[in-house]
Amino acid sequence: MKPLMVLLTLLLVAGCSLHQPTRIEAPQGMPGAFSTGTSAPGPDVAPWWRPFGDDRLDALLERLFHANLQLESGFARLEQARSLARAAGSRLWPGVNLAGSGQRSSDPGLTGRSQSTSLRLSAAASYEVDLWGRIKNQAAGAEAAALASKEQLRTLYLSLAAQMCDLYFLSGELNQRLALVDATIANRRRNLEL
Repeated sequence: MKPLMVLLTLLLVAGCSLHQPTRIEAPQGMPGAFSTGTSAPGPDVAPWWRPFGDDRLDALLERLFHANLQLESGFARLEQARSLARAAGSRLWPGVNLAGSGQRSSDPGLTGRSQSTSLRLSAAASYEVDLWGRIKNQAAGAEAAALASKEQLRTLYLSLAAQMCDLYFLSGELNQRLALVDATIANRRRNLEL
C-alpha cells in the first residue's frame, strides 16, 4: 500500500510541473528569414520567371493568378487563420462588455394616459488569469497556424507558376519539334525528287 501511495504522490507532483517547451534553433548556415520580391496580386513571392524575358509568359501568369479559384480560397483561409489568431490573442487581455436597452410604454388608465420610460445600462469586466500558460499557448498556436496558412498560399503560388512555366516551355519545345519535323519532311521530299 505504501509504494502505491508514493507512486500516486509522484504522479500528482509531476502533473503540477510547469513545462517550458524547448526552442529548436535553426542550423547555423540558415538565415533567420528569407527576403523576396513581390508579384501582383499574391503574397510575397519573387517573380522568378521574369529573367526569361517573355512578355507572353508574364501575361499568362498574370491571368492565371487573377482567375484562380484555388488562390481565392487560399486567401480566404489565410484571412480566417489571421482572424482566429487575433481572437486567440485577445483572450490575453481583460474583456469588457457593455449592454444597454431602453423601453417606453404608454397605458391608458382611468385617470388618464400614463407613460413610463425605463433605461438600462449594464457593464461587466472579466479577466482570465493565465496561470498555466494555456491561453498564451493557444494564441501562439493560432499564430503558427496563420503563418502556416500564409506559407501554404505562397507554396500554391510557386507551384502554379512552375506548372505554367513548365507547360509553356513544353509547348514551345513541341512547336519547335513540329517545325523541325516539317522541315525534315520537306528536305526529304526535295531529296527524293533529285
